[in-house]
Amino acid sequence: MSEGEVDPSGFLTMCESLAHVAATTYERSLVSQVGAVLKNCLAHTSVASAENIKLMVKKRLGYVEFSDGTVIAQWRKAGDAEMFLSPSTFPKYQNRWPKKTPKPAMKGGMSWHQMNDPQRRWADTRWADFQRKDSRLEKQAEKNRRSDLKKALAARGLAKQSWLQIAESLGLTAEQIGAAAYVLRAKPSNGKTYQNGTSSKMGGTDEIVIEIENSSNLLTHFSRPSGWDILQQAMDARVSAFERDLANDVFNDMENRMKRYPGIYIDS
Repeated sequence: MSEGEVDPSGFLTMCESLAHVAATTYERSLVSQVGAVLKNCLAHTSVASAENIKLMVKKRLGYVEFSDGTVIAQWRKAGDAEMFLSPSTFPKYQNRWPKKTPKPAMKGGMSWHQMNDPQRRWADTRWADFQRKDSRLEKQAEKNRRSDLKKALAARGLAKQSWLQIAESLGLTAEQIGAAAYVLRAKPSNGKTYQNGTSSKMGGTDEIVIEIENSSNLLTHFSRPSGWDILQQAMDARVSAFERDLANDVFNDMENRMKRYPGIYIDS
């Protein structure tokens, strides 16, 4: 990760112990357990529900600008102030605005108007625009809503996909780390493709170093817990699991050890 702190010391010590117990190379132990960590990270990275995405898009699409320049825009402020964005008739220069009177929020020749302000009577033309039910515009607005919703739903799973990208760079598959189909298909709303998860491997066999990087801003700015916390918790979970398996003699049972450590015992 680009920020935050992650302590891998306990995890690396565990990988060394696992290599000894399983009579395998440190490289194989490390790669397999990094895969297990990434699987845990992917599983514990939250994803918005389809229903929440629909609500988010519905709220965001109170503003619709059409190709002919027509704008229909509404939003509701605190206190049930019903705002409408339309061509401004306010003075062009702010220094002409009366003192002690709040200046309207401007937006490229447009301004917001509180339509349910009991102390204002808006012009008939503005009321007509506010209450407009033109079928062509409604159809275009609905088309925009469907398009934005489709893009938003397609982007669902991008945060999880960043962990998958790290795994794939290490030669692991989506199936190995439990990535669902929607994670594989996830695409940003802008249509671009980003490589947020990368890894590098240095050395080999008993002196190998694996460095992973996840630069997804979804994990650094929007995820709770953050990406760093998810990664730290995943490594700690692997250490705890290994210690439990040692205590329960998992490594003395062929079936159990292959089930618990397929990356190491699958060929045994």
